[in-house]
Amino acid sequence: MIDLRCDRDSLAHIHEGYPWLPTANSIHWVPISSNGINQPETELIRKTVYNHQSALLDLTESVQNSHSPECGLKESMAKVRFVRSVFASHLVN
Repeated sequence: MIDLRCDRDSLAHIHEGYPWLPTANSIHWVPISSNGINQPETELIRKTVYNHQSALLDLTESVQNSHSPECGLKESMAKVRFVRSVFASHLVN
């Protein structure tokens, strides 16, 4: 499982094993950087991702060059549908 949190250092962590079946050796979260798993971060992620600057730069660039942003309408709708389906599945069972 990979956990993304734009308000934490590191931005991403990986958790090996089954999160719904915790054991003593499956509790450890390992940071992921732009250099790989458990490697130090060398990119200035804090200055672009944490304050949403990279998303705004992508949006601005896509408008100026007449193409869709990396996370456009279709991707955003898919994410919302996914989250809604997770909540709906909890209501059913």
